Amino acid sequence: MIVCKNCGRVFDGNYCNNCGQSAKTRRLNWRFIVENFEHEILHFDHGIVFTIKEIFLRPGTTIKKFLEGKRKKYSHPLTYIAVISVIYFILRSVFVKYTPPADTSDTQSIITDFIYHYYPKIVVVVFIPLAALFTGIFYPGNPYNFVELFSFHCYIRGQFMLFELLVLFINWSLIHLGTALPPVVTAGSTMLFNLLFMGWAQQQFFNDKNFFQAFLKAVGLTVLLMISAAILAIIAANVLGKN
Repeated sequence: MIVCKNCGRVFDGNYCNNCGQSAKTRRLNWRFIVENFEHEILHFDHGIVFTIKEIFLRPGTTIKKFLEGKRKKYSHPLTYIAVISVIYFILRSVFVKYTPPADTSDTQSIITDFIYHYYPKIVVVVFIPLAALFTGIFYPGNPYNFVELFSFHCYIRGQFMLFELLVLFINWSLIHLGTALPPVVTAGSTMLFNLLFMGWAQQQFFNDKNFFQAFLKAVGLTVLLMISAAILAIIAANVLGKN
């Protein structure tokens, strides 16, 4: 019989039948750290990479499975968006070179500076709960509570950020080759992906009859979020302009 070093339960076998910890534990070393990181993050049959793959392939269906209780293989929504956000902001700082405006006193410069430094963070912190709240407008009577809708949008927002990183990487690569994508292409492709992907995810998640119906709801939700973003930008410009 073995005494679990994690919870103290006496058990027989390779794993504790109370908390699931392995019977084999050893002192921490670099090999253990690397193996554990690879096991938790990089495996294709569970964890972050597996979750990314499944949500890209079957967004609404995958999230629905998680909410229904099939959670062993998937990253939890807050862990997922936190990891993706760290990756996003690190790589974004590499791919996007920002030149501050020469005159920082006018309103347009203040808004431009605000958008670069704060808007992506506001999108993560504010847009996810707002999207969960606004979803009820387009899907009244849906069977999900606020936390479940919040989880849905954590996963979807993570995919948005990953696709944007792909577009930024392509543009960064082209810049090093002496050219670049027009801003309208980078912004337009990202927005188009977001709308199409959101529509597809909502069709699966809410069992919409057809994709076009779900797509229109995705457009409506995005419009509400963009209005919210505009209001925040105006408020921020007024506040920063007074300082």
